[in-house]
Amino acid sequence: MSEEVRRAGLAVPRAMMWSYTANAVIGVVVVFAYLYSIPDVAAALSSPTGFPILYVLQSATYWGTLPIAIMLIMIATAGCIGCNASASRETFAFARDDGLPFKNWLAKVTPKSLIPRNSVLITCIITFLLSLINIGSTVAFNAIISLQLIALMATYATSIACVLFKRMKGEHNLPSAQWSLGRSGKAINTVALVYSIYLVFWIGWPPLQAVDASSFNWAVPMFGAIFLFSLVFYYTNGRRVYKGPVTLVQA
Repeated sequence: MSEEVRRAGLAVPRAMMWSYTANAVIGVVVVFAYLYSIPDVAAALSSPTGFPILYVLQSATYWGTLPIAIMLIMIATAGCIGCNASASRETFAFARDDGLPFKNWLAKVTPKSLIPRNSVLITCIITFLLSLINIGSTVAFNAIISLQLIALMATYATSIACVLFKRMKGEHNLPSAQWSLGRSGKAINTVALVYSIYLVFWIGWPPLQAVDASSFNWAVPMFGAIFLFSLVFYYTNGRRVYKGPVTLVQA
């Protein structure tokens, strides 16, 4: 989405840092308040509502549960809109760069709104269909959630590792940046890389020690299958048509 932001090299990382800092501070306050308000962990987990957070809120402030729950729904909705906007722009970008099938349709930009409406629609439809999996099988739905977390952390680890490798070879190998981490960049990149790999390792584990078909974490074989398919597809066809945004952007 940086393509839709003015002075993205400065505005985007600055917005990311301020948003993470603000959310971290608020998150610590909320966690301590939430833990302080739990009267009984077992009772919260076995709440008839199916949502322990509602049990805790009702125990802390019965009449305040509804407005707090509404605020949580509004925050979750805003987060979903942001995720959908990001996913739709990524779909548009890959289609524009010949990285997806039906590229002409997915990369089409609506003249009036100046947004990739087709990419937004297909992203919403896929998200809606994936949400229906939870109705048929909670195990399959949890596998999908774990799969996207593994893919996300693996993507972060790959990107950070490439930047860190360039930093280790020398700053002159990287283009000049409008916003920089300065001397602490290498240390921050190293911690971020280790943390991403750490999460990838643990997300793939099953939730229980006694593993069966219902408790097995199917995200790992799914990720492996998709990774191998993508690798084969890239070497057989993708590398001939996909050039990447770097070769298409004029500085």
